[in-house]
Amino acid sequence: WRLNVAAETETDKLVNGTPTSGAVSPGVRLNVRAKPTSGATVVAVLEPGTKVTIDPAKSSGDWYCIFTATGIWGYCLKELITVS
Repeated sequence: WRLNVAAETETDKLVNGTPTSGAVSPGVRLNVRAKPTSGATVVAVLEPGTKVTIDPAKSSGDWYCIFTATGIWGYCLKELITVS
């Protein structure tokens, strides 16, 4: 028997959810945070127009859980994302 074990990535977890596409709104430099709170650590700053994938299963209240094609993962305010 051979068993292949691989770590589950955040992208893999989206298979069970329904991801939604979006982009950083025009004129906004978006702080991506480690947790869905304004006091959380900023893990990245995204430029206007940056495409993101929204994970609705992990999003709540005023916050989206997002992923980028470059591997950035975190939370941002919903009002700063344009859903497509």
